Amino acid sequence: SLALKKRQICFVCRDIYPVLSGKDLSTAGGAEVQQMLLAKGLRDCGYSVTFLTGDFGQPDFEEIDGIGIVKFPFRFRENFGLGVIKFIAQLRKIRPEIIILQVHHHFLFMLVLYKMLSGCKLVKKMAIDSECTKKGMLDVGHPYVSFLNVLYLISLKFVDRIVFQTLYQEKTACDELKLSGCVIRNPAHFRNSGDLSIASEEARNIDVLWVGTCSPRKQPQVFLEIARSLPEINFTMIISPAKDLDFNREIASRAKAIPNVNYLGFVPYKDIFVYFKRAKVLANTSRLEGFPNIFLQAWQSATPIVSLTIDPDGIIRQHKLGRVSGGIIQMKKDILELLSDRSLREELGKNAQRYLIEFHSPDVIFKKTIDLIESLKCKD
Repeated sequence: SLALKKRQICFVCRDIYPVLSGKDLSTAGGAEVQQMLLAKGLRDCGYSVTFLTGDFGQPDFEEIDGIGIVKFPFRFRENFGLGVIKFIAQLRKIRPEIIILQVHHHFLFMLVLYKMLSGCKLVKKMAIDSECTKKGMLDVGHPYVSFLNVLYLISLKFVDRIVFQTLYQEKTACDELKLSGCVIRNPAHFRNSGDLSIASEEARNIDVLWVGTCSPRKQPQVFLEIARSLPEINFTMIISPAKDLDFNREIASRAKAIPNVNYLGFVPYKDIFVYFKRAKVLANTSRLEGFPNIFLQAWQSATPIVSLTIDPDGIIRQHKLGRVSGGIIQMKKDILELLSDRSLREELGKNAQRYLIEFHSPDVIFKKTIDLIESLKCKD
């Protein structure tokens, strides 16, 4: 009904503003892009959508493309108690019926407090696989982070709905945390199959592309090690800086010292698709993920993937979308195999687009999300 379609949905996402505003701030990653796509899909279905996001120098409130954006500084370390009070006070101004949290699981504790005070409904979408395990949350070696992670694990028991990106996350959370939920895959970046295209072989002038955040878990140094050992191949690196400034500088310095690496640094989301279309192969060196957004971007461009270890629910192997190497030596062999066999790359690329249409079609994903939202009955 029209009344239901006007329900107020609030995404809590500290780093979403650069993606929503299209400004080159190099702080957002794949999770932020996914939330933007989902928010725009819900907006198009008639929902009132707001983001509570961080302070990037923007006004306290603005509206972009029909989505409300509320600023909050997200500073808790200076005074945790006061920060929590201010956070809840800001939410009381927004008065959302439904809150959705994906990244920054530390905020879940505060959202549960607000839920208890307001009667709103709370949805947690698992971001990375470690959020589904006690070990992944508690073996961090930092007292403050461990404290926040304990609060997160307790808070999960009070969430109204849990959404998993993969079947693996669902099974892991059930086995290790005794949690249940539903699997809703991430939406791809096209609206219909007519938006998909395959670049000509002549246009694919990047042999191997790497896209990600400059984070240790993304292991960009592994990509550079492979590039250095294959001097006859051209590699392109697109990388967003992370909080570890020393690691950022180290990776940039190492990349610029390798002659066959084209180090581009940060490229805004709106400009990045051309690189996926130009690539013959996308390399993924991460050691921990949920469902990498770059997989969907590559497959939309019919670009096969060579992944070091990440293969969510075994889909790369099952649907023949690329290669899962398991080690650096084999990853080099897999890259060389795909680069030397054009027909194989084209076959894998076509498989990838078929997989994308069948399992990540935005309309299907939005329908499942709406069904979940409408199953949540809020207090009057």
